[in-house]
Amino acid sequence: MNSTSIKVSLDTRRSKADGTYPIILRLTHNRKTTSIKTGIHLKKEDWDEKALKVKKIL
Repeated sequence: MNSTSIKVSLDTRRSKADGTYPIILRLTHNRKTTSIKTGIHLKKEDWDEKALKVKKIL
């Protein structure tokens, strides 16, 4: 059976000079994972890691 999942995540491994981090889509299909950039950047305090969503709009 094929299995596919998508997870929205804040990529804290890659920071910009202004202290923000990119939001990525983590796509997993048949145990193979890839990341897709969204072009959106946030500060850590604006991201809710538990709920996987933005705490506040900039």
